[in-house]
Order: sequence, then structure tokens, then C-alpha cells
Amino acid sequence: MQLEVMPEQCIYEGDHPVNDIEGAAKAGNGTVWIKVNQPWPDGLTAKPLHQIEQIKEMLTLF
Repeated sequence: MQLEVMPEQCIYEGDHPVNDIEGAAKAGNGTVWIKVNQPWPDGLTAKPLHQIEQIKEMLTLF
């Protein structure tokens, strides 16, 4: 099934700065970083739209 949406119309949430946030940003998605286990590395160019600590915080963002 295709959703027929552009990458920039999607929001990707994840807890790994490189694998999740940087990867999704390179694909053109907006991102939300869940700050739980992985520290944000120096030099990472991706910038999440939001930073949260619990998934339930997503309900208040959009």
C-alpha cells in the first residue's frame, strides 16, 4: 500500500541520533528525537524538530 505522501510530509521519531534522526533527515523527513539511551554526538548535522523524553509527549507536539 502506498500512502502517496512526500518525505517532507512525514515525521520520524527515534532514539538513536545517527541511525534514526540523521538517516530520516537525509531521506527528507522531519524528526523527533527521544532522548533516552543515546547521547547526541558532536558534529552531527541533523537537527530534530523536537526533543522528547517519553513517547507520550508526541501527543502534545502536533
